[in-house]
Amino acid sequence: MSRPVFTACSTWALHDELGDTVPLDEAIVLRALDSLERWRDFDVFPQYFNIDYGWTDPGLGYRHFYRERWPDGPDRVLKRIREMGMLPGLWYPVSGGACACRAGKPACPATTGTTLCSTVPTPRT
Repeated sequence: MSRPVFTACSTWALHDELGDTVPLDEAIVLRALDSLERWRDFDVFPQYFNIDYGWTDPGLGYRHFYRERWPDGPDRVLKRIREMGMLPGLWYPVSGGACACRAGKPACPATTGTTLCSTVPTPRT
C-alpha cells in the first residue's frame, strides 16, 4: 500500500500543561509509540512523529529537552522513532509568544524573535 503524500502523528492532546496539568514526558511519548506499533496491522503508519509542546527545558531554551521529564535526554525516544521508520519532529511556537528568544535566551532556533514549526532530525542536547 502506498503512503499518502504526508502523514504525521503528534503527542498533542496526550498531555495538557495548561489545563489538567499532565506534563509531557518520555513515558507519554513511549506509550504513544507503543500504540503506533499496533496500528501497523491496519496499515496506518505516519512518516513523521512530532513531539509536542513541553519538551523544552524552560531554563535553557529550545535546544534542550526538559531535564526533569527527560532525565537521560531524548536519545532513547529519538532512536525508537527512527527504528519505527519515522522522522522525529519537535514543536516550536509559530507566534513567538512563548519563545525563549523573547526572554533573551541564547539557545533558540531563531534570533529574530519568532520561531517556525519544523521537523528536526536530531536536536542538540
